[in-house]
Amino acid sequence: MDYLRLIFSKIGLLRLIRQSSLWKIKNKKLTRVFESNAVNIFKDISAIFNANQIQVWPEFGTLLGIIRDKGFIKDDLDLDFGVFGDQVNEKEIKKLLLNNGYTPTVKCLRILGDHKQVISCKFIKDQIDVDIYFFYESSDRENLFLYDLETDNGLSVNEEFDLKGKLTTFKNIFTSFSLNQYNIFDSYTLIPDNVEKHLIELYGETYLTPDPKWHSGKRKNRHMDSNISILAYE
Repeated sequence: MDYLRLIFSKIGLLRLIRQSSLWKIKNKKLTRVFESNAVNIFKDISAIFNANQIQVWPEFGTLLGIIRDKGFIKDDLDLDFGVFGDQVNEKEIKKLLLNNGYTPTVKCLRILGDHKQVISCKFIKDQIDVDIYFFYESSDRENLFLYDLETDNGLSVNEEFDLKGKLTTFKNIFTSFSLNQYNIFDSYTLIPDNVEKHLIELYGETYLTPDPKWHSGKRKNRHMDSNISILAYE
Protein backbone atom coordinates (compact mmCIF):
# COMPACT_ATOMS: atom_id res chain seq x y z
CA MET A 1 0.00 0.00 0.00
CA ASP A 2 2.82 2.41 0.88
CA TYR A 3 4.54 1.58 -2.43
CA LEU A 4 1.37 2.31 -4.41
CA ARG A 5 0.82 5.55 -2.49
CA LEU A 6 4.36 6.65 -3.32
CA ILE A 7 3.92 5.81 -7.02
CA PHE A 8 0.60 7.66 -7.18
CA SER A 9 2.19 10.69 -5.51
CA LYS A 10 5.06 10.78 -8.02
CA ILE A 11 2.75 10.80 -11.03
CA GLY A 12 0.40 13.40 -9.49
CA LEU A 13 -2.55 11.02 -9.15
CA LEU A 14 -2.69 11.04 -5.34
CA ARG A 15 -3.26 14.80 -5.15
CA LEU A 16 -6.11 14.54 -7.68
CA ILE A 17 -7.71 11.72 -5.69
CA ARG A 18 -7.55 13.70 -2.45
CA GLN A 19 -9.08 16.75 -4.09
CA SER A 20 -11.98 14.73 -5.48
CA SER A 21 -15.56 14.48 -4.28
CA LEU A 22 -15.03 10.78 -3.53
CA TRP A 23 -12.34 11.66 -1.00
CA LYS A 24 -14.71 14.12 0.69
CA ILE A 25 -17.35 11.38 0.90
CA LYS A 26 -14.75 9.10 2.50
CA ASN A 27 -14.14 11.78 5.16
CA LYS A 28 -17.83 12.44 5.74
CA LYS A 29 -17.75 11.10 9.32
CA LEU A 30 -14.74 13.27 10.17
CA THR A 31 -16.52 16.26 8.65
CA ARG A 32 -19.55 15.69 10.89
CA VAL A 33 -17.32 15.48 13.97
CA PHE A 34 -15.56 18.69 12.97
CA GLU A 35 -18.84 20.50 12.41
CA SER A 36 -20.06 19.40 15.85
CA ASN A 37 -16.96 20.16 17.92
CA ALA A 38 -14.74 22.69 16.14
CA VAL A 39 -16.39 25.91 17.36
CA ASN A 40 -16.08 24.85 21.01
CA ILE A 41 -12.43 23.88 20.57
CA PHE A 42 -11.70 27.12 18.73
CA LYS A 43 -13.19 29.18 21.57
CA ASP A 44 -11.43 26.99 24.14
CA ILE A 45 -7.99 27.55 22.60
CA SER A 46 -8.56 31.31 22.43
CA ALA A 47 -9.73 31.43 26.05
CA ILE A 48 -6.88 29.28 27.41
CA PHE A 49 -4.16 31.29 25.72
CA ASN A 50 -5.79 34.61 26.60
CA ALA A 51 -6.07 33.61 30.27
CA ASN A 52 -2.34 32.89 30.26
CA GLN A 53 -1.44 36.11 28.40
CA ILE A 54 -0.11 34.26 25.34
CA GLN A 55 -1.00 35.74 21.97
CA VAL A 56 -2.59 33.21 19.64
CA TRP A 57 -4.55 33.73 16.44
CA PRO A 58 -6.25 31.61 13.75
CA GLU A 59 -4.00 30.91 10.78
CA PHE A 60 -4.06 29.39 7.29
CA GLY A 61 -7.42 27.88 6.34
CA THR A 62 -8.93 28.64 9.74
CA LEU A 63 -8.22 32.36 9.31
CA LEU A 64 -9.36 32.27 5.69
CA GLY A 65 -12.68 30.72 6.68
CA ILE A 66 -13.28 33.25 9.44
CA ILE A 67 -12.71 36.22 7.14
CA ARG A 68 -14.15 34.89 3.87
CA ASP A 69 -16.90 32.55 5.07
CA LYS A 70 -17.61 33.95 8.56
CA GLY A 71 -17.02 30.45 9.88
CA PHE A 72 -14.95 27.45 8.87
CA ILE A 73 -14.13 26.36 5.33
CA LYS A 74 -16.42 23.63 4.06
CA ASP A 75 -14.84 20.16 4.44
CA ASP A 76 -12.04 21.47 6.67
CA LEU A 77 -10.91 18.90 9.24
CA ASP A 78 -8.56 20.70 11.63
CA LEU A 79 -7.88 24.03 13.30
CA ASP A 80 -4.74 26.08 12.63
CA PHE A 81 -3.34 28.70 15.00
CA GLY A 82 -0.22 30.86 15.05
CA VAL A 83 1.99 32.03 17.92
CA PHE A 84 5.07 34.23 18.02
CA GLY A 85 7.95 31.80 18.47
CA ASP A 86 10.16 34.48 19.99
CA GLN A 87 7.65 35.01 22.81
CA VAL A 88 6.56 31.49 23.77
CA ASN A 89 8.10 28.03 23.35
CA GLU A 90 6.69 24.63 22.59
CA LYS A 91 7.23 23.28 26.12
CA GLU A 92 5.12 26.07 27.63
CA ILE A 93 2.32 25.41 25.16
CA LYS A 94 2.48 21.66 25.71
CA LYS A 95 2.20 22.04 29.50
CA LEU A 96 -0.65 24.53 29.15
CA LEU A 97 -2.71 22.38 26.79
CA LEU A 98 -2.01 19.14 28.68
CA ASN A 99 -3.45 20.81 31.78
CA ASN A 100 -6.60 21.60 29.80
CA GLY A 101 -7.34 18.15 28.42
CA TYR A 102 -5.44 18.23 25.12
CA THR A 103 -3.24 15.35 24.00
CA PRO A 104 -0.01 16.11 22.07
CA THR A 105 0.46 13.90 19.01
CA VAL A 106 3.38 15.15 16.90
CA LYS A 107 5.69 18.12 16.40
CA CYS A 108 7.60 19.24 13.32
CA LEU A 109 11.26 20.13 13.84
CA ARG A 110 13.68 21.95 11.53
CA ILE A 111 17.23 20.61 11.88
CA LEU A 112 19.88 23.29 12.43
CA GLY A 113 23.07 21.34 13.16
CA ASP A 114 22.76 20.12 16.75
CA HIS A 115 19.77 22.41 17.34
CA LYS A 116 16.13 21.75 16.46
CA GLN A 117 13.74 24.62 15.75
CA VAL A 118 10.05 23.94 16.33
CA ILE A 119 7.93 24.54 13.22
CA SER A 120 4.60 23.38 14.62
CA CYS A 121 3.02 21.05 17.15
CA LYS A 122 -0.25 19.15 16.97
CA PHE A 123 -2.76 18.39 19.73
CA ILE A 124 -6.13 16.66 19.82
CA LYS A 125 -9.22 17.08 21.96
CA ASP A 126 -12.79 15.91 21.33
CA GLN A 127 -11.53 14.36 18.06
CA ILE A 128 -10.43 17.78 16.73
CA ASP A 129 -6.82 18.22 15.58
CA VAL A 130 -5.28 21.55 16.58
CA ASP A 131 -2.06 22.70 14.87
CA ILE A 132 0.01 25.45 16.51
CA TYR A 133 2.48 27.14 14.11
CA PHE A 134 5.46 29.18 15.27
CA PHE A 135 6.20 32.50 13.56
CA TYR A 136 9.74 33.87 13.98
CA GLU A 137 10.67 37.53 13.64
CA SER A 138 13.40 38.65 11.22
CA SER A 139 16.39 40.54 12.63
CA ASP A 140 15.11 43.83 11.20
CA ARG A 141 11.57 43.13 12.50
CA GLU A 142 10.13 43.82 9.05
CA ASN A 143 9.11 40.23 8.38
CA LEU A 144 7.92 37.05 10.02
CA PHE A 145 9.24 33.66 8.97
CA LEU A 146 7.16 30.51 9.06
CA TYR A 147 8.33 27.08 7.94
CA ASP A 148 6.11 24.36 6.53
CA LEU A 149 6.61 20.85 5.20
CA GLU A 150 3.77 20.34 2.73
CA THR A 151 4.48 19.14 -0.78
CA ASP A 152 2.07 19.20 -3.71
CA ASN A 153 2.29 15.45 -4.38
CA GLY A 154 -0.77 14.54 -2.31
CA LEU A 155 1.09 12.82 0.51
CA SER A 156 0.43 14.07 4.03
CA VAL A 157 3.44 15.24 6.01
CA ASN A 158 3.20 12.12 8.17
CA GLU A 159 3.07 9.82 5.13
CA GLU A 160 6.03 11.58 3.54
CA PHE A 161 8.13 11.26 6.70
CA ASP A 162 7.19 7.62 7.30
CA LEU A 163 8.21 6.77 3.73
CA LYS A 164 11.41 8.84 3.51
CA GLY A 165 12.57 9.50 7.08
CA LYS A 166 13.08 13.21 6.39
CA LEU A 167 11.14 16.16 5.05
CA THR A 168 11.79 19.03 2.68
CA THR A 169 11.42 22.36 4.48
CA PHE A 170 9.82 25.45 2.94
CA LYS A 171 10.29 29.00 4.23
CA ASN A 172 7.37 31.43 4.08
CA ILE A 173 8.04 35.16 4.42
CA PHE A 174 5.25 37.41 5.68
CA THR A 175 5.01 41.11 6.40
CA SER A 176 5.19 41.63 10.17
CA PHE A 177 1.95 42.29 12.00
CA SER A 178 0.49 42.88 15.41
CA LEU A 179 -2.90 41.57 16.50
CA ASN A 180 -6.37 43.08 16.82
CA GLN A 181 -9.53 41.73 18.42
CA TYR A 182 -12.15 40.23 16.11
CA ASN A 183 -15.63 38.95 16.94
CA ILE A 184 -16.48 35.47 15.69
CA PHE A 185 -18.71 32.71 17.09
CA ASP A 186 -20.11 35.19 19.66
CA SER A 187 -16.68 35.62 21.25
CA TYR A 188 -13.46 37.51 20.65
CA THR A 189 -10.32 36.16 19.09
CA LEU A 190 -7.17 37.86 17.80
CA ILE A 191 -6.31 38.24 14.11
CA PRO A 192 -3.43 39.99 12.27
CA ASP A 193 -3.97 43.75 12.03
CA ASN A 194 -3.05 43.52 8.33
CA VAL A 195 -5.38 40.57 7.75
CA GLU A 196 -6.18 41.40 4.12
CA LYS A 197 -2.49 41.70 3.21
CA HIS A 198 -1.70 38.57 5.21
CA LEU A 199 -4.34 36.53 3.40
CA ILE A 200 -3.05 37.80 0.05
CA GLU A 201 0.44 36.66 1.05
CA LEU A 202 -1.02 33.30 2.03
CA TYR A 203 -3.48 32.66 -0.80
CA GLY A 204 -3.02 35.33 -3.46
CA GLU A 205 -5.12 38.26 -4.63
CA THR A 206 -8.13 36.03 -5.29
CA TYR A 207 -8.34 34.60 -1.75
CA LEU A 208 -12.02 35.59 -1.52
CA THR A 209 -12.82 33.11 -4.31
CA PRO A 210 -12.68 29.46 -3.17
CA ASP A 211 -10.07 27.42 -5.05
CA PRO A 212 -10.59 23.65 -4.55
CA LYS A 213 -7.24 22.98 -6.25
CA TRP A 214 -5.22 25.25 -3.96
CA HIS A 215 -1.90 23.92 -2.64
CA SER A 216 0.99 25.57 -0.82
CA GLY A 217 3.24 25.46 -3.89
CA LYS A 218 1.19 28.33 -5.34
CA ARG A 219 2.31 30.70 -2.58
CA LYS A 220 4.66 33.31 -4.11
CA ASN A 221 6.52 34.12 -0.89
CA ARG A 222 7.35 30.46 -0.19
CA HIS A 223 10.79 29.04 -1.02
CA MET A 224 12.64 25.81 -0.39
CA ASP A 225 14.86 25.95 2.68
CA SER A 226 18.33 24.39 2.83
CA ASN A 227 17.61 22.57 6.10
CA ILE A 228 15.71 19.29 6.34
CA SER A 229 13.02 18.65 8.94
CA ILE A 230 11.74 15.67 10.87
CA LEU A 231 8.68 14.65 12.86
CA ALA A 232 8.81 13.77 16.54
CA TYR A 233 5.84 11.67 17.58
CA GLU A 234 4.65 12.18 21.14
